[in-house]
Amino acid sequence: MLDIGLELDALKKTIQERRGYKNWAAAVVGFVMYFFWKYCVISMIYWLFVGLQESSKLKNALKPLIPADASVQDIVTNDVMITAWDINNRTPRFYSKWYQKNEQEPKFNHNMPLIDMVWTSAVTQYYFKPAVVDGDVYVSGSNVAKSPALYSYLYANEKLGVKQEDIRVVAIGSTKEEPDMIGAKVGLLEWVKRLTSLASAVKVDTMDYMLDYILRNQEHKFHRFSISESREWEENFFYVADRLPILRQKSQEMIYSNRERLDFLINALVMDRIGGQNSCYNANCGKTLGPEASCKTTADCGFGRSCVSTSENDSQCVGTVEESEAWCRHNFIH
Repeated sequence: MLDIGLELDALKKTIQERRGYKNWAAAVVGFVMYFFWKYCVISMIYWLFVGLQESSKLKNALKPLIPADASVQDIVTNDVMITAWDINNRTPRFYSKWYQKNEQEPKFNHNMPLIDMVWTSAVTQYYFKPAVVDGDVYVSGSNVAKSPALYSYLYANEKLGVKQEDIRVVAIGSTKEEPDMIGAKVGLLEWVKRLTSLASAVKVDTMDYMLDYILRNQEHKFHRFSISESREWEENFFYVADRLPILRQKSQEMIYSNRERLDFLINALVMDRIGGQNSCYNANCGKTLGPEASCKTTADCGFGRSCVSTSENDSQCVGTVEESEAWCRHNFIH
């Protein structure tokens, strides 16, 4: 009888363990299915049937702005380059005066109207269905130029022949996702959820870093202005029906929060291109300044300098990068 009792206890324990495993398995499966439906199935259904608009709506909105018979050659400046992605041919497309004259490919119509160039470049796949021109299917140029600023620099230098030392780059973009820190012990599901956003951010930040490095070798720097928002804000914004009022408000916030940088930059560009007599900016702003004339007090010194004792019997006007930058902002930024 004792042996039978022990066997029954062991069998009971085994059954309980198996039930426990089943409960854990059911919980894990339920957890996985929840994330799968919420972030995959529901998002895909919304993307396919609710969120996407016909690309023809975008083209109709462009018609009052761009004449139907306008060509890229009608653009006043030679600097404009428009990008798009040709899905069927898996090829980036570049529209500009230079490309129309110098790059003729049998499979691609470089002579399409300007409105179609802008249209194919603007149909972002997050909001519009692809644009179809002459049987070819196009989506937004953001799939090609994650950092339009870098492509603009290369186009100006390599295609238009502008010298590196003569190029200044200012990028005024849209929203830029703020860094969302990932812990060292992040789970697999959280990591998979981040993959889609990481790929885009890595490309943009890497290209911008490369461009800034190139410009700094020419003693310039890359100026970028954008709207910083969290990933959660980006995801919620995708489901908003009327986005224009929000974007207008965000654009005003971007300008207001960067008003000092913008004012300073504009004056610097005017001074650089036209001359210091036309700008509030001075050529010495933001530069280290060497010793100047002797002085008794800082009031005797000019732009951005302080009166510093250089010996027991002498003081001279000197300035640092921080002092000259602060002086420029105090006197020129309104």
